[in-house]
Amino acid sequence: MLFIGWSVLEGVGAALMIPASTSIVTGSYEGERRVFALGITSSMAMISTVTYLLSIRTLFSIYNFRFP
Repeated sequence: MLFIGWSVLEGVGAALMIPASTSIVTGSYEGERRVFALGITSSMAMISTVTYLLSIRTLFSIYNFRFP
């Protein structure tokens, strides 16, 4: 149950951080630099998501964790 609670908390945190970082980038840059900065921001978000999912999958495989 604790695992599910932490996952929900992480999801809420990500849901709050991504729009905040996008608005900071949008307000800080203009023109072509804004497009480049938004591309970097979205790329980093996707890389971190994939890394998280792969690491959790690996840990579950190592420790033979199964959901009830």
